[in-house]
Amino acid sequence: MKIENLSYPTIFFGSEENSVIILKKLISLPYLKIVAVVTQPPRPKGRKQILTPTPVNQFAQKHHLTILTPQKLDQKVINYFNKGKKPKLGVLAAYGKIIPQKLIDIFSWGIINIHPSLLPQFRGPTPVEMALLSGQKETGVSIFLIDFQVDHGPLLTQTKEKICLHDSQESLSKRLFKLGAETLANTLPQYLSKQITPTPQNHQKATFTKLLNRDDGYIKYGALKKAINQGGPKAIKIERKIRAYHPWPGTFTKIKTQKRMKILKAHLENNRLILEQIQLEGKKPTAWNR
Repeated sequence: MKIENLSYPTIFFGSEENSVIILKKLISLPYLKIVAVVTQPPRPKGRKQILTPTPVNQFAQKHHLTILTPQKLDQKVINYFNKGKKPKLGVLAAYGKIIPQKLIDIFSWGIINIHPSLLPQFRGPTPVEMALLSGQKETGVSIFLIDFQVDHGPLLTQTKEKICLHDSQESLSKRLFKLGAETLANTLPQYLSKQITPTPQNHQKATFTKLLNRDDGYIKYGALKKAINQGGPKAIKIERKIRAYHPWPGTFTKIKTQKRMKILKAHLENNRLILEQIQLEGKKPTAWNR
């Protein structure tokens, strides 16, 4: 069976900038028809808190795709798909909500997730951050079928990727989603022609990540000063944290006036922390010159 001669009605679930990388690839595949895009509702953004659609929403508008922005993936959404769209396949990339089993069940080919880690390692919302924080030399992308548990479903394939010395969460995530888009494109024809059998993960080896908030980026001033002046293992950990939390939630310390000082860029030299760019509260970013 040549899938190139078929058309699979597909729903895409995604919200972030990196999700767009996957959606771009999907709309280029001749055997898929994107019948709807499901993304998070618009959120207030910036200092003026302007209500802003997600990057996926903005991309989908430009390409005249049907867009859904439900607050909840409830029975109304399921009924909408069952009545009109009748999707066969779902593809999910950094959507931001858990998909209920009732919704998964309407897809005859299931919902495929692109996850930026080598599952079962680093399940959950922050796999790239945790890979950098823990000093991993290698990570990768997992293509798998979702089930009712987070990042728990059977694997279709995985692709490994080296972590570079100066990778941040931003640079590594973008590279992994590009890799994920290519891996997905290579995997879908095999999966849809039943040449791939989904393989259960080794759940005993699973590790988990958590959501981050702004306070997670706090670094004690004394620890920062010691990392700069003396170096050592603490300097290595702080430098990893700066890269792992860039651009969000970011890292910061509190100087003597209790004002925040953001640490925007740093590197290691002889195991000592070298600050490159900082931003004092209420000021513009500037070079560190102490």
